[in-house]
Amino acid sequence: MLFINHETRIMEDKRQERSGCMPKLNPDGTQFITLSSGYHLWTQTQGKGDIHLMTLHGGPGGTNEVFENFAERLAPYGVRVTRYDQLGSFYSDQPDFSDPANRQQFLNIDYYLSEVEQVRQQLGIDHFYLLGQSWGGVLAIEYALKYPEHLNGVILSSMIDNLDEYIVNINRIRETMFSKEDVAYMQQIEQQHAFDDAKYQALVS
Repeated sequence: MLFINHETRIMEDKRQERSGCMPKLNPDGTQFITLSSGYHLWTQTQGKGDIHLMTLHGGPGGTNEVFENFAERLAPYGVRVTRYDQLGSFYSDQPDFSDPANRQQFLNIDYYLSEVEQVRQQLGIDHFYLLGQSWGGVLAIEYALKYPEHLNGVILSSMIDNLDEYIVNINRIRETMFSKEDVAYMQQIEQQHAFDDAKYQALVS
C-alpha cells in the first residue's frame, strides 16, 4: 500500500508540474525535465557532498528503482546521487513505440547518449561519476568515449561489453562445472532453442 501511495503521489506531481501548478523541484529532490523532443523525464537527486554520482538503469526499459537506496547508503561518504528514468520507463514519458517513426528516432545509442547529456546539462552536473547497470553500463561506456571531459570516473555493474568474448569465457567455465555428457546435452538444447526443457532447466538453475 505504501508503494502504491508513493507511485500515486509521483504521478500526481508529474501532472501538476506539467500544468504549471507546482515548482519543478520538490523537497525530496524530484525534478521533471523537458527534453529537446518535448518529452519529460523523471529525475531525483538526493544527498549532500562533493562527490556526485549519476546512475543509468538497465533495459532499455528498466527503472530507477534499482538505485533507490544508493543516496542513503552513500550518505556517510558525502555522495550526492542522481537517478532518472530513461524515456519510455516508469515515471518518465512513454512514447508510442509501436510507431516506426518513434522507434527510429529514439531506440538507438545516439538518442540515449543525447538523453544523458541533456539530463546532465539541465541538472547542472559536471565532473561526476557515472554508474551504469546492465544496458546502462553499455551507455556509460559510450558516454565516456564521447564526453570524457565531464566525468571523474565510470562504474560498470552487471553488464557485458563484448558478447563474443563473454560466450567463449562462459563456455569455458561451463566445461569445468559439468560432465562432457551434460555439456553436450545443453549445447543440443541451445541449438534447438528448447530452453524450457526440464532437464536443461535443472542443469542451469
